[in-house]
Amino acid sequence: MRSIFIASIGFSIFNVVSAAQANFYWDFYCQEYAGSVDPAIGQVTGGPYGSRSALWVDADSETSFCTGASAELYVGPEGYSMTQVNIGECEHDDQGIYVVAYCG
Repeated sequence: MRSIFIASIGFSIFNVVSAAQANFYWDFYCQEYAGSVDPAIGQVTGGPYGSRSALWVDADSETSFCTGASAELYVGPEGYSMTQVNIGECEHDDQGIYVVAYCG
């Protein structure tokens, strides 16, 4: 019984591990914080309504989702060409801002 409990705790912790964290901002220059997200690989995630910029705060160099590869981070408007960015690089758009991470 004890080993099943420990295994289920380990599985639960593994499920909440995300590939990266991105912050959203109300202004164009990543100064006025609006919120943050921890999207899974391949999950396009939008910022709060009215947010205009985003930056990737952190990303695992090699995640369990990207075995042997690093996460590629993108920011931009949904449905358009998103810009690949580095951690700490601010990107903005006046049509709304979204983030997504892919395995590189």
